[in-house]
Amino acid sequence: FGGITKGLLEVKNMKRKIVGISISMMLTLTALSLSASSYETSENIIYVDDDFLVENATHKKTIQAGVNAAQPGDTVFVYNGTYYERVTLTKTINLTGEDKNSTIIDGSNQRESALLINSVDVIVSGFKFKNGWYGGIESKSADSQIIGNVFEKCSPGLLIYNAYGN
Repeated sequence: FGGITKGLLEVKNMKRKIVGISISMMLTLTALSLSASSYETSENIIYVDDDFLVENATHKKTIQAGVNAAQPGDTVFVYNGTYYERVTLTKTINLTGEDKNSTIIDGSNQRESALLINSVDVIVSGFKFKNGWYGGIESKSADSQIIGNVFEKCSPGLLIYNAYGN
């Protein structure tokens, strides 16, 4: 009976190891799938092009429409063109132009800036700001990054006040 008992104990130990390994693998796969799915949904891109024929959830004709459709953490990517509008940012997004010389936000000399930043941690890059009567970019918020932009006929080009960490 000693050999049979020893064999049964080995089978029980082997079953425990298999169950332990299976549970460990299931937990690992669950953790990987959760982290992968959260990574995939952490940032959306909204595309803006004044030549779009049909607007939908991710394709807009105006920059402000793209900004309005974006959620915090999203990127609004603007294709080359001249956009005659004043843009107001009220949420944490990345606003990115295709090319700083040919993606133009024209303030049309209205008595305001071409772009107003009114949210923290905004990134604005790749634009030409033109004809901003009260500045190309006016920032009233903290910790934003304004990188690689061009200012033409804006007085001043960049106006930052009551803000820190920009």
